[in-house]
Amino acid sequence: MDPGHHVIDEGDDGDNFYVIESGFYDVYKLIEDDNIKVASYDNKGSFGELALMYNAPRAATIVSVDAGTLWALDRQTYVRIIVRANARKRRTYEEFLKTVHVLKSLEEFERQKVADSMEPKRFADKEVIIAQGDTNTEYFYMVMEGEVVFTVIDEDGVEKEIKRDTEGSYFGELALITDNPRAVTVSAVGPTTCGCLDVLAFERLLGPCKEIMNRNVELYAKELEDMNDKSK
Repeated sequence: MDPGHHVIDEGDDGDNFYVIESGFYDVYKLIEDDNIKVASYDNKGSFGELALMYNAPRAATIVSVDAGTLWALDRQTYVRIIVRANARKRRTYEEFLKTVHVLKSLEEFERQKVADSMEPKRFADKEVIIAQGDTNTEYFYMVMEGEVVFTVIDEDGVEKEIKRDTEGSYFGELALITDNPRAVTVSAVGPTTCGCLDVLAFERLLGPCKEIMNRNVELYAKELEDMNDKSK
């Protein structure tokens, strides 16, 4: 893949699903008549599934930055293998997403896109899901099964439990807003399954996360304030 090559262009018909073997790729969306860079890929990831799943035009433009390598899966094969297998998972995730307050501002078609991009991940008892101070803010988590505990280390170096949440709760939402380090540590209490949403996938599907969250800014501000109060 040559530098500057348009792998897909927003508005075009979808033909292939792409998996990155190597290379850097920038993602652009047309926002108010300007092509705005909303995300990028760094030698990993996949894209192109949206147009194939919904038989819709490409939702973004993706341009190669350097000489990378991609694997392509044609529409017919993708639909037969992936879409049908994911139908049940999609319905389950759509229903769950309706219960997540910070995402209630999503339209139905947006919620469908998010459901398709979520992946389940299982955690063992006491396994750390996110760690306080961690700068890796790539994922937003929703508890599908099990329980999680939130803790912080105070100024005296003492670990303090803030709260526990079960099925239907979510955490890591700051990753959708800012690149600040993780504010708390979240660990599994017993075997726990979380739905994981890649921030890059979110922005590729729906555009800049901050614009989405600003639809419900008052609700988000209150939840953030509650979390800060509990950490004191």
